[in-house]
Amino acid sequence: MGVWVMLKFNPLSRLRYTVYAVWVCFSLISATGMSYSQPLTDEAICPPDPYYSRDPLDSTRSVEELLFGYYADMPPVQEGATAVTTLLHIRNTTYLGRNVDGIEPNTPIELGYAAVYEGYPTEVVDVRFHVFVNEQLQVIGSEGQTALELQFLDGKMNSFNVTLPPLDTGIYDVLIAGFPNFTLPPSEPAGISEGTSVSQSMRRMTLVVGDVEWPTPLRVYEKQTANVLEIFSTDESAQALTMPPRSKTLIPSLNDRLFWWVSPDLWRPVSAGETYAFNLITQYQHYAPFYQAYGEEQRFDFALLGFEDARLLPLGAEEAALYVEMPDNLANVVAVPITLTAPEEVGQYNLVFFKIDHPRVPICRLSEVGRGDEGIEGVRVGIEVLPR
Repeated sequence: MGVWVMLKFNPLSRLRYTVYAVWVCFSLISATGMSYSQPLTDEAICPPDPYYSRDPLDSTRSVEELLFGYYADMPPVQEGATAVTTLLHIRNTTYLGRNVDGIEPNTPIELGYAAVYEGYPTEVVDVRFHVFVNEQLQVIGSEGQTALELQFLDGKMNSFNVTLPPLDTGIYDVLIAGFPNFTLPPSEPAGISEGTSVSQSMRRMTLVVGDVEWPTPLRVYEKQTANVLEIFSTDESAQALTMPPRSKTLIPSLNDRLFWWVSPDLWRPVSAGETYAFNLITQYQHYAPFYQAYGEEQRFDFALLGFEDARLLPLGAEEAALYVEMPDNLANVVAVPITLTAPEEVGQYNLVFFKIDHPRVPICRLSEVGRGDEGIEGVRVGIEVLPR
């Protein structure tokens, strides 16, 4: 299975992307060569999507071969634009729906990721990648590494392939998180402002292992309930980081009541070892296919993950991920309080946070027919650690 996208970033508008090409997903038969036909009912894991086309041979092809074929047909990037073309692909799977593939239990997961970066101000784009399965960081190096660093020359493809252990029967979220120019501070000239490069380089898909009941019971998480924004006052402890960054424009009535942690003030000064807090602001997303399967009474929920440079942050009480739900689906814009401890070593540190809507729910239930939404987004800022 694969996911392909190309995004164009307008450098004159810090907080906006323009979709340059539509999502295309493919790969869609099992290793036996037999195609899979979904029944045309809402009881199927994925609703039928007449806008989607597929090549039965894609399941057995390499990620490099697939991306090269699609990239060769792309129009050139416009002058002054930044574009990233990416592909996430799992070989020898069965097509179940857009961004959703099936595989038999006890089968190794042959995962591949390829990308082309264009128009970045830096001659070489250094990208650090992490792989998650159900919000758990995976080992992707021969010596036990959980991070992989690649260099991309302008317009040249680079890729990696990794085999993950077999999975038991169930539904799994597979996420690739890529952080371009991770050695540079988050700044506009480097082409890595708050959200752009993070969201461009992230890919998510669903892997259905074995025969699962449908609708699959939603996992019972230990969830934190998000706060409705009206509780805030003009207190610096209410410093706000929005996800996505452009969300600031959705709540102008609060602009004078929150201390925004957005461009051009991407660096927050903190003392070494200091405990600091902020509120991550996000908004409700209505995914009609999700509610068709699970019922309108379900609350919108999401998982948050974060990095401080290469270190996975402990956002949750017992694990890295923090699981959050809306107080109700009428609370359109909410805030999640985050408390972290600054490193003891003086210096600048990149912070990256990303949100996964409805974890473990098949992604085809998180997008309308004809669209390729993946229910993920990210934001990047930084802290400057000062002496005590």
